[in-house]
Amino acid sequence: MSEEVVSFLDEVERLAAAAYGVVLDLRLGYGRDVKLARNNLEDYLTQERNFSEPDSALVVYILQDYFTAENLAKKADLSTDNKDPIADNSSVFPFQADAWRKKVYTARKRLIDMKVETTYRAAMHNADIAASRSVVGELYVIEFRTEGIEDRLHNPSTSSPDDFFYKEAHLKENLYKAAELEHHDQPLLLYKTTFRHLAKSRGWHKLSDADLVRELDHAHVPLEVAKGCLMRRIERPAVGAGLDITISGDQQHSIRVTSNLVDVEGNLQSAYAQIQPGTMCTAAEITKERLTNESLRQRAYYTANGIIYCMQDGKPVLYITPEKGNLVLRHLADAQNSSYDQLVNNHNYRPSLDEVSEVISPGQGAEKFDLSDLVLAGGNDEWQYFTIGTSPRDYSKLIGIGKRLAERVFGSGPDFTAAMQMFADAGITATKIGVLKPSYVASNAGTPLGRASWLDSFSYNSSFIADDRTVDILNALRGVAG
Repeated sequence: MSEEVVSFLDEVERLAAAAYGVVLDLRLGYGRDVKLARNNLEDYLTQERNFSEPDSALVVYILQDYFTAENLAKKADLSTDNKDPIADNSSVFPFQADAWRKKVYTARKRLIDMKVETTYRAAMHNADIAASRSVVGELYVIEFRTEGIEDRLHNPSTSSPDDFFYKEAHLKENLYKAAELEHHDQPLLLYKTTFRHLAKSRGWHKLSDADLVRELDHAHVPLEVAKGCLMRRIERPAVGAGLDITISGDQQHSIRVTSNLVDVEGNLQSAYAQIQPGTMCTAAEITKERLTNESLRQRAYYTANGIIYCMQDGKPVLYITPEKGNLVLRHLADAQNSSYDQLVNNHNYRPSLDEVSEVISPGQGAEKFDLSDLVLAGGNDEWQYFTIGTSPRDYSKLIGIGKRLAERVFGSGPDFTAAMQMFADAGITATKIGVLKPSYVASNAGTPLGRASWLDSFSYNSSFIADDRTVDILNALRGVAG
């Protein structure tokens, strides 16, 4: 790798680490002569923290954008209602710093950070798969919600040094979620914000796609990492581009492959607002496109599959709808009590009974699955998963409701077979479909509840999550730009 390759990616990591150090200094430090804010932070970093002047200026811009997007001070009720986001995250008195420690910088978070930054990081650098898995064992000790974390750990043999820290930041956020931390940092957002500002300082934001791709290739920056960080559609001819077809099959949930699709990044609410309604891809559609467009395998996506849980005839059931029947998507932008706000704040969305009756009625494309008839494993008091082996010997054993669910998610007939072969060729021996636990539905879905849906990257076995409530996480969906 050339010196320029190392320097750019190392600079991103160095600046992100420096910015995070300032985050902690702002939130957990106190006793200064003045309150730190946008107008004096640069001087503080130069004079008190010995930052170089260019670094000080860049870190201030990074934090300004990061705090605005992260908004953790307000989420954790630690905001001072200051219009300056830097000042809003600055503690002056001991009680403010103590509140940050109690609500955000908890022992659980510190343990996750320590394990990722020591055991896991060393294992990744040494390509030691067994050692990387030891992170899970360490976390079991304090009874984290760790079922499924093993699937979220990246296989060291498939991780390149080019995007290691990008993936590590993603892993930390997944572990924070798995440990059910109510409030937590967003290391992936901080990394992306840092990448974006460093790229801007080099003038990359002014380049055409062709020139930018040349710069990225020269610097050995993975294209998918750059697209995710720059939040920009960067065109590179892909295998299978130009298709605009509908795959034959059940016309209620047929698979589309279109050349106009783009990845849109953001939380579910902001990203969905940027595409044309009716064009958001389902899990089966993304899986189909992944057969020929391997770049899609490297990231996870919110999907158009509508998810409704309810009790019928005393049994817990799951309905999966097409986008037109996805009530979470339909009400993301409601002025009051939106599906987005309900999922973020209450974990469940409560749609109206009239709308539920509408979208699950015959002819609307919804499909019903009796959770009691599925062989579920793992999880906790809230969720479990259905496992699908990717070898012909394993998936040929699927029958009844399990087969219907697998084909609803990953495609039916030849598409399902092709998807399983693709997974097996990529070293994925089993994929999973996460659902709410039947007992949780029985206790909480006296009136129907909705969740969002999610398709993981190949790093996480392309598992499908039918119980997603963390819709405020910055990620992507796929559709036609609006």
